[in-house]
Amino acid sequence: MLEELKFNGWCEISSDSSTDKQLLDLASQIGRIYAHPNGNLIDQIIPKTKSQSTKNTFSYNYQLEAFPFHTDTAFWNLPARFVLLSNATSSNVATTIIHINQLLASLTDKEKNVMSNAIFLLKTPTANFYTKLLNKVNNKPFFRFDPNCMKAMNKDAMAATEIIKFKLEAISVNRITWERQKILIFDNWNTLHAREIIGCDRKRMLKRIYINEI
Repeated sequence: MLEELKFNGWCEISSDSSTDKQLLDLASQIGRIYAHPNGNLIDQIIPKTKSQSTKNTFSYNYQLEAFPFHTDTAFWNLPARFVLLSNATSSNVATTIIHINQLLASLTDKEKNVMSNAIFLLKTPTANFYTKLLNKVNNKPFFRFDPNCMKAMNKDAMAATEIIKFKLEAISVNRITWERQKILIFDNWNTLHAREIIGCDRKRMLKRIYINEI
């Protein structure tokens, strides 16, 4: 599992049933579990309309439409290293995912330069800070992108946002389907993920755990 996660950027695990304890035990084998901002170790993700959502969240801005590709917890000073998802219900609404290398490999030298010079402002209820798309911590690179909460602060950032959107339209994405019980674990520093349009599937529910390295 860990080798597949390292090589592909994500791994899928078939599971007939997964209790909260089993999910927490599995997550703890990968790293240290971080609580969601709401205080829960396991967060529930369900489709919401604007009236049911917190302002400026994905559910508030996109409601039942498709969510764009993004880094989970991009608004944290250091985004979660890994994310574990498990479906509590059967759903035909897929989670889509790409490896950052797919995006970076499609860039020209000029586009890479634009991405490197892009500066964004992240505003949260508790802090404001500036960030780049390409970052490093302890000599480990990570990519941070969230069009929902990252505000372009220079021309390169505005151009980089358009470049990313254009490139993503041409990249072959991977669809993680939830018709059967499974667990998805992805490297949040080296992938971007999104959600397909909800449509009539209003009962879709995923469980989510944030994991950092030990």
